Amino acid sequence: MSNPYLAYLITEIFCIIYVIIIKTRLNESIGTERQVSALKRMILAFLLVLVADINWALVEGEYIHPSHLVNAAVQSLFVIGVDLGCFFWCQFVEARLHPAYLRKKNVIQLMRIPIAVSVALDLVSIFTGWVFIIDAGGDYTTGPLDAVHQGICLIYLIIPTVVTLKRAGQTHSRMERNEYLTYSVYMLAPLAGGVVGDYIPTVPILALSLFLVIHLLFLTIQNMQIYNDALTDLNNRRRLNQFLEERLRIASPEHPVVLFMMDIDRFKGINDGFGHVEGDAALKLFAGVLKKMAARYGAFIARYGGDEFCLVSERGDCPPQAIEADIRRTLELAQAPEDKPYILTVSIGYLTITQHEYDGATVLRRADQRLYADKARLRQGRVKWDGGKESGKPKKAPRN
Repeated sequence: MSNPYLAYLITEIFCIIYVIIIKTRLNESIGTERQVSALKRMILAFLLVLVADINWALVEGEYIHPSHLVNAAVQSLFVIGVDLGCFFWCQFVEARLHPAYLRKKNVIQLMRIPIAVSVALDLVSIFTGWVFIIDAGGDYTTGPLDAVHQGICLIYLIIPTVVTLKRAGQTHSRMERNEYLTYSVYMLAPLAGGVVGDYIPTVPILALSLFLVIHLLFLTIQNMQIYNDALTDLNNRRRLNQFLEERLRIASPEHPVVLFMMDIDRFKGINDGFGHVEGDAALKLFAGVLKKMAARYGAFIARYGGDEFCLVSERGDCPPQAIEADIRRTLELAQAPEDKPYILTVSIGYLTITQHEYDGATVLRRADQRLYADKARLRQGRVKWDGGKESGKPKKAPRN
C-alpha cells in the first residue's frame, strides 16, 4: 500500500472515468458536426495517453513486467496519443473559428501531412529508436528525431493559440474573449504539465493538466450554448440583450454603436411553398452572410427570432449605409451558385446610438420601427409574391 505509484494509478483511473462521462455528453447541440467530431477524437487521444501512462505506472511500481517489445509498443501509443491530441485540438479550433476552411479538401490534406509523418515515425520507433528509445532496463530516452515529433506537436498547438489570442484582442464581447482565452490555455497547460512532471514523476501532472483543460473547455462550450441559436450557430436574443447593455454604456459621438435589424422578405412564402426544411436552409444561408459581415467589420451578430436578425457595428469609420449595401450585395453573391426556386432579399432598418442614456429595449424597438418602414416600401414598390407558386408550379420571386 506504500507504493507511490498506487495513488498515480487511482488518479488516472478517475480521470478516465470522468472524461468518458464528458464524451458521452457531447452531441450536435453543443456545436457543429465537425466541432463535435474533432472534440470527441481529441478526448479519445487523451484516453490513449492515459492508458499508456497507466501501463508506465504499473511497470514503475513493479506491478507488471512486460517484455521490451511491449514496453516500446505502449510508449509508441503514448506519443501517438499526444500527436493526435494536438492535431484534433487544432481541427476543433479551426472548425470553431474558420469552419469554411475545413470544407476545402486541399486544406484538410495539408493539415494531415505533418500528423501522418509524426505517427509513422512513432510507429517505426518501436524498432528503430528514431523518436524514443526503451533501454534494456525499460527506461525511456529521446531518440535523434524526437525534435521532429515535438515540432509537429508545437505547430498544431501554436497555430490555434496565435489565432485565438488575435481574436481575443479583436472582439468586443467578454464572453467570446473568455472562450478564446480558454482555447489559448490548452497549449500552456500540457507544456507546463510536461515540464513539472519531469521533476515529480510519481504525480500524474500531465494527465491532470490535460484533464483540467478538457473539463474547462466542456464547461465553456456548455455555457456558450445558453446564448447560442442551435439552427444558425449565431448568438441568440438573450446574448443580444446582454451585449447591447454592455456596449450602450460606452456609446458616444466618438464611439457610435449602430444596431441593424433585418428581416427576410416573404419568408412565410418559402415555408408554405417549399417546406420548413427549405425555410431552415434559407435561414442558414443568410446566417452565413452575416458571419462574413462579422468577420469583415468586427461586428456582433445574432438571430433575434424567427426570420429576424441583428448586427451591431462599432465601426465609426464605416457608414451604416455602406454596411447595409454590403449585406445586400453579399446576400446576392451567396445565392449565385445556389439553384433555389426563390431569391432571398432582406429588409433592413438601422439606428445609430451616440449617447448612453438609451437601454437595449428602446434601441431594439426603434430599429424595429425603421425595419418595418423599409418593409413597407418593399410592399409598395414590388409586385406581391404568391409564395413561389403559380398553378402548382414553383417559380422564382421577381428581382426588383
